[in-house]
Amino acid sequence: MSVGQFREFAGVVLRSLPDDLNPQEAQGWVENAEALRKVLRSVLVSKTVNPNVYHLTVNYDQPVADAIAAGKYDWVNSDITQKNFPTKRSGQAEVEIELVHFNRAVSTKEVLVELDKRGLRPAELHELLSLGAKYPELQREFPIIGLASVLQRSYGSRSCPCLGRYGSERRLALDWLEIDWGVYCRFAAVRK
Repeated sequence: MSVGQFREFAGVVLRSLPDDLNPQEAQGWVENAEALRKVLRSVLVSKTVNPNVYHLTVNYDQPVADAIAAGKYDWVNSDITQKNFPTKRSGQAEVEIELVHFNRAVSTKEVLVELDKRGLRPAELHELLSLGAKYPELQREFPIIGLASVLQRSYGSRSCPCLGRYGSERRLALDWLEIDWGVYCRFAAVRK
């Protein structure tokens, strides 16, 4: 690439930056330029772009209530709390969420086995909430399930968070793990 081409390209990149970039996220990129370099390289240099992969900055230290507020959901299940969904992760991380679609009804066990075969792990609540905040329209297209965060109910059933819709409302709900997931569901996953 010539110097002139590079300058023209850099100008287009600067003009293409989103106006609504979160100032804390921007500061995170400033403080971790190497992570930004890796993300840009993976997006701009890769020969094939996976349209099912979404790049995020996840703050695992952010209280669940704040992460929910950032998503501006129209309805939230009241059981989705810090107490019910603690995380073992800490700090901020650059994460690529892949939305895996099976194109058929599948059980939770089938999903977990297939994700493992692909070198993926299911997304946890903080990752799912970051996805919902950064890409709010995705959940209007299809339900997005986060299988890594599980609420064990006192009466024995287990539930996990999912992003979905009801009419035009964006919802953060809990769904039972014991069900077969519908053909339209996408499963949020992260490379191991």
